[in-house]
Amino acid sequence: MSDTQPPIKPKFWRIHGIKTSERDAAWTWLQEQVTLEGLRLSEDQGFSLAQYDGETLCATLTAVERPTIPQRKPPWQVEEFFYGLTPVSDPEGAEVDIVAVTGLGGHALGSFRSNDNGAVVWLRDFAPVDVPKARFLTYGYDTKLADSDSTQGIAHLAQLLFHHLGAFRRNTCTSHRPLVFVCHSLGGLVLKEALVRSERLEQNTEVASATFGLIMLGVPNLGLNHRQLEDAVKDQPNSGFVRDLVVTSSGQPSQLSNSLKDNFAHFAKYRDPPLQIVSFFETLQSLTLVRLCVILDVVRSLIQNRY
Repeated sequence: MSDTQPPIKPKFWRIHGIKTSERDAAWTWLQEQVTLEGLRLSEDQGFSLAQYDGETLCATLTAVERPTIPQRKPPWQVEEFFYGLTPVSDPEGAEVDIVAVTGLGGHALGSFRSNDNGAVVWLRDFAPVDVPKARFLTYGYDTKLADSDSTQGIAHLAQLLFHHLGAFRRNTCTSHRPLVFVCHSLGGLVLKEALVRSERLEQNTEVASATFGLIMLGVPNLGLNHRQLEDAVKDQPNSGFVRDLVVTSSGQPSQLSNSLKDNFAHFAKYRDPPLQIVSFFETLQSLTLVRLCVILDVVRSLIQNRY
């Protein structure tokens, strides 16, 4: 038996509090960190630096160990959990925002990593190059299953998504920029609930109005057929949340799944202009690169059709 251990997959780190005036220094430091890691990435891969609000920037970095931040006043802040919005590109003259929403037990950046060495993230390292007129953002939230103290349901997650996105777009003076969402698994249900709520409660209507394209990746519109998930969260605060996602013992959608399906169908039917919705689900194993190329082609097509 070989004693060779599998390589450790790198982690993803978010750095907040970088002043706009520190952009050049931050870019140089990020490049140095990627080089030190020796991850064999192409130029300008493995990190990002984008405008977060009127005064600060937000960076992401792929690294095995928590990075040591250079001394600054005020200090930069490093975190591993990407809750809320994280911009990973902010090209000059951007014409559209593309927001990725991760799924159950996912990570806002890590869920979109490559399946080889895990260092490359297509959302950050490839997509902005292929769609240069788009600002890419990713949205993360607490959906871990084991040892969770969360009591949030889909309605609350949906409200937070549009609240955070609306505030971010106002702070960057881009409230009226067209929006496309790329949603994985549970993320698609959260987005559908957010759109339905925006119409019914007349909340965050500027986000809903700007949305014209939805790309759904393996979204369980009729519920998850994984009843073992209920056992995994038994007696935890999030058990009710998971129960709402899983099909019944007879294989039927839960009451929440049925209600959301009907409400979203009504919303989409009377939407003017109509939403452009593209759904993906896998029936065969495929390489990450193949999936990426297909998804990016759809993104470009949605944007071209818009204009």
